[in-house]
Amino acid sequence: MKEDYKFLLILGNGFDLDLGLKTKYTDFMKSAYFQSYIDYNGNREGIGLSFSREINLFEYLSKQCELCNWIDIEKELADLASSKDASGYGDESLNEASELEERTFKLLHTALCDYLNAIDYSCIRKDSKALDVFKIIAKYSSVEILSYNYTNLYKLESYVGVINSKIDYIHGHINDRSIILGIQDEIDIDDSYCFMIKSFSPHYKSHNVRAKLLNADEIIFFGHSLGSTDYHYFQDLFKRQANAETANPNLILRIFTFDESARRDILIQLRRMNNNRTDMLYDLCDFGVYRAGVSDDNDKIYTYLEQLEMRLENYYGIKYTL
Repeated sequence: MKEDYKFLLILGNGFDLDLGLKTKYTDFMKSAYFQSYIDYNGNREGIGLSFSREINLFEYLSKQCELCNWIDIEKELADLASSKDASGYGDESLNEASELEERTFKLLHTALCDYLNAIDYSCIRKDSKALDVFKIIAKYSSVEILSYNYTNLYKLESYVGVINSKIDYIHGHINDRSIILGIQDEIDIDDSYCFMIKSFSPHYKSHNVRAKLLNADEIIFFGHSLGSTDYHYFQDLFKRQANAETANPNLILRIFTFDESARRDILIQLRRMNNNRTDMLYDLCDFGVYRAGVSDDNDKIYTYLEQLEMRLENYYGIKYTL
């Protein structure tokens, strides 16, 4: 038994989606929790504020979504806060945030919490790859789960049994309404938009993600796009692994995504961040990308999960049958 084997499971929204949960931003935006604020002007509660720029974030995000029938709310917030052009929303400049923007940002947080708390967990897909992976991992107290989702993983206990793993919610969670919605620090914005910066949230705290990744023996990313809003957490790991002088050759690294389009997007993102040397990730460690929604990958996925089960049983001493 090797108690010091360090295993990490990193969860993104694709994990919830593979489970069958309605956690897409577009699902949220279609709901009454979002739609009820589209016409909000700041005076509904008798507040009577005077706004320098009438930008209701609910209305703004709705219009942005209509343009492409898809949206990443945090990316849109970053684009808005860093933009020099109001694009028809009042003044010619968005350098300074308005009171209405700040108020609707707070309401956006409230509405998203309310929506996620109302999600129906009875629709969980029992045959999902997400549940298969979670069943194997969640029983081990030595395993750590880093969730970039807001949803309550303990609601899966009726499907997987008691969860013993340590769960760290990087962006907060809905249990105590501590979710952290916003933009990353490196975005160039006016100071008046600081309320949107994630690290300015009163719920923000250190999770030592970079150190945990660099010290891990095995890592699974499930459903995380490695997109620009979170990539700063992971770039040190991937840059190390794409460098022959610094790579850990014993690292086992797997990425679970949905389909071929998502697989290519992941590899493109990794290529951009690693001097176009994605091939080095394959050469310098045990690296693979699996498509959870493509049946052609089933054999590879279940072979890996069987090997994972044996490794964890060997290191932590608990047997599990998939």
